[in-house]
Amino acid sequence: MTNLWSVILAIMGILLHSIGILLQKKGTSGINFKELINLKNIKNMKISSDLIIWVIGLILAYNISVFPTAIASKGLAPEVISAISGLGIVFVIILSHIFLKEELYKSDILFAIIIIVCLYVICAAQQRKTITYVDKTAFYALTLSPFLLLIPVFLKKLTNKIKAVLFSSISGLTGGVAYVILNVSVNTGRGSFAGIFRSAYIYEYIIVGFISGAFLQVAYKFGDIIHIVPVQMSLTIIYPLICSYFIFHKSISIVQNLSILVIALCCWIILRRH
Repeated sequence: MTNLWSVILAIMGILLHSIGILLQKKGTSGINFKELINLKNIKNMKISSDLIIWVIGLILAYNISVFPTAIASKGLAPEVISAISGLGIVFVIILSHIFLKEELYKSDILFAIIIIVCLYVICAAQQRKTITYVDKTAFYALTLSPFLLLIPVFLKKLTNKIKAVLFSSISGLTGGVAYVILNVSVNTGRGSFAGIFRSAYIYEYIIVGFISGAFLQVAYKFGDIIHIVPVQMSLTIIYPLICSYFIFHKSISIVQNLSILVIALCCWIILRRH
């Protein structure tokens, strides 16, 4: 049976990330990003309440939320944590409905229940196993593989929609790898913060996480959110599953794997509807 404390911490990390996303969403309504990135006008830029809300959301989503997630990585496999991240979609939609008055569909409730049931199955089937072996060849191969999707971008002219899908795919795959790297970092560092920051893996996690976020922003430049987020979120959930087989040489759990795929599908449907 899964360590309940680890599950609670993972959910807490996803909740903090979701609240951060909500604050960013609220803050962006009053921010002129072209003015924000224009360094020439930075001295004359006014610090508005919307900008403060957006920055707080950014820190909450991508910095503070990492701490409970990192601690949870000591007791949970990366594919389990990435599956739990599917709850983030549920949290964002519910919080958006409550605070931003956005529409909530009946199907959202149905798929949210399916996600929760699948998460219970995954956590119930999870066995606590300390990482004793890391296949470094597979580790670096799977870390670098997402960037192969850049090849079509340089080889031929593509529509903006296809570019958006490719960039969001890279973001999703690298985001999934980030969960794996964080898990390796926590376990090789023996769970202590001093040990984690002595490990090179934590710095790889920071770099890969930054790259994932950067490609997501690039994807937004070429396409609509409806084409981007479902692809990005689904791959973030599924890719750690593939990585675990090759990097940790884990045995296949059909029940867990099917549950993870169902969660990814539910996230896809919810996001496409919105």
